[in-house]
Amino acid sequence: MPGTLHKVVIVGGGFGGLYAAQNLKGAPVEVTLLDRRNHHLFQPLLYQVATGGLSSANIAAPLRNVLKRQRNATVLMEEVTGFDPARREVLTAGGRISYDTLIVAAGARSSYFGRPEWEAHAPSLKTLEDAVEIRRRVLTAFEEAERESDPARRREWLTFVVVGGGPTGLELAGALCEISMQTLKGEFRRSDPSEARVILVEAGPRVLPPFHPNLSENAKRALERLGAEVRTGCKVLAIRAGAVELERDGQPETLAARTILWGAGVAASPLGKKLAEAAGAETDRSGRVKVGPDLALPGHPEILVIGDLAYCPDASGQPLPGLAPVAMQQGRYAAQALRARLKGRTPAPFRYFDKGTMATIGRRAAVAQVGRLRLSRHAGLAGVALHPPDVYRDLRQPRIDPAAVGLELRLPRARGAADHPARRGAGRRRASHTGHPGTPGEGPGSIDPPLRTGRSRVHPRRPAPFAECRETSGAVDLIIPAYRPPTGGSAMATCVVCGKSIGLLAGAASGHYKEYRCGVCGSLVGDGCFERSSNGKGEELHTCLKCAQDGKRAERPTGGMLAQAGREVADEWALKFRGEGDRLLDRADERARKLLNETDERAHKLVEHLRAETDQAAERFVQHVEKALERRAKEEVRTAVLLFFIMASAVAVTGALSLLFAWLHKVVL
Repeated sequence: MPGTLHKVVIVGGGFGGLYAAQNLKGAPVEVTLLDRRNHHLFQPLLYQVATGGLSSANIAAPLRNVLKRQRNATVLMEEVTGFDPARREVLTAGGRISYDTLIVAAGARSSYFGRPEWEAHAPSLKTLEDAVEIRRRVLTAFEEAERESDPARRREWLTFVVVGGGPTGLELAGALCEISMQTLKGEFRRSDPSEARVILVEAGPRVLPPFHPNLSENAKRALERLGAEVRTGCKVLAIRAGAVELERDGQPETLAARTILWGAGVAASPLGKKLAEAAGAETDRSGRVKVGPDLALPGHPEILVIGDLAYCPDASGQPLPGLAPVAMQQGRYAAQALRARLKGRTPAPFRYFDKGTMATIGRRAAVAQVGRLRLSRHAGLAGVALHPPDVYRDLRQPRIDPAAVGLELRLPRARGAADHPARRGAGRRRASHTGHPGTPGEGPGSIDPPLRTGRSRVHPRRPAPFAECRETSGAVDLIIPAYRPPTGGSAMATCVVCGKSIGLLAGAASGHYKEYRCGVCGSLVGDGCFERSSNGKGEELHTCLKCAQDGKRAERPTGGMLAQAGREVADEWALKFRGEGDRLLDRADERARKLLNETDERAHKLVEHLRAETDQAAERFVQHVEKALERRAKEEVRTAVLLFFIMASAVAVTGALSLLFAWLHKVVL
């Protein structure tokens, strides 16, 4: 790419950074996206991963895969360590990266209010690693309760304390109640998961403080109906291993709980403080960088801060909340402002359009607030309007099949689960190996989340490029998408001899790349688990090792090779059609983005036109009033003069008559 292009460096691959990069597609700039991870995370559904409702790959998409068709974008997995505004360089662990325009969208992190030692005992929920750790602790608690014979210690394992009454705390508490009351019902023999206590602790007077008080009360009642205990006005004094100390109405209390989850405090990324010190900017108490109306730093128009890291007040002077829609709109505005500056125009100030906020409590209850409209109970349909469809479009990635990477399938007891093909035929199964580079965040010995068994259709896509995956204590740094065939049920066949998966993806670990059918029992077998023979007609016969040990031999061909060749041809044509579909989707996305930008520009122009017309009408009204007042004043002056002349005339006439009468009186006398 030519060196004369305008260099744009974006720090952070969250909602703000990704939207800024996508909206610069086709612009005469060179975009470099820096992030310490190579995937974009859909954080609103992170609690589903933490409670086993979704797999990690369901809410994460590789950044390179999202931007693979954007020629002017490059993704680098780098750890940003500082900034040098004087030389216009970003400091990373691998060196320095120069820029002409810098967009910082580093996001936020959890805050323990000056008590960092609590983090070891009460994990927060901000990253995939946090979600996997919470899921491990939750599922391990139920397993330990099953092994425990002491009732008191069993109650400790079945007590879950969630600190924080915000949306994250309510979502975690609601999901934990459904796990204990519904999903795990009847799966344990020595313990009863329905006896679990889920306690939500909030220091304020009510849950969901940003929402209307009526919605907060509805959310509290919905959570209590699920079986949770909600304690408002309750402060946390200390957290240690196996216990949490609380204070309510001046009365201290100690709760014995082996699982404590943190969802209370949020602070800006440490990069905000480093950027403020380097550029001479100001920060608020939580570390957010104060920006101007155009989201740029004062004195540094080439540096823009967006998302949770930016302190940007709205029209009322209150700072915008740290929500995904705010970051997305700011990312889109940053790209549009840069395009305007490259054309020599001054961008208009940023204006946030509030589409509303929503918090879910379990799977069947939610509260939503859209302006003056307040919804509760079954407010899930409002989420379709609150979350833009392009958010989910960016996450339309193939799902990783657990059977292909050696993970145990755990099917929840939900409606329709009994009809699931894996429930009917396979049940629970485990491959012979315990780890695989494609495992989405689960290391050896970890517990896999339940497989979703809803009625949603699986749309196949072309296999995405693979990346390296590092397994460290059950945590994941990289996300790998995998191909899932369009057929329903299990995504991979299983060898009847060794039980390993068969297929292109599973072959790397099991050695079974192709499937064959035994000519005796008709079962599927993989490479190396059958014997070849010939019937004298030049036809190849296959006999599985089980039948061969019983002394049986195949006498007729099964057509396995022909079926495999047919499947390969079908897969090749399917990939071609998917490629055409992807290109059509890209064209539609580009057209929709252009239409959206044009609509925004027209809306702004219409607003400005209406504002100008309103100002002119107000001026005309003022002038009309002033003229009316002037006319009334003139009429009053004219009336006063007329009255003066009338009175003067009356006085003159009266005087003349008096003189006349006096003369007549003299004459007569």
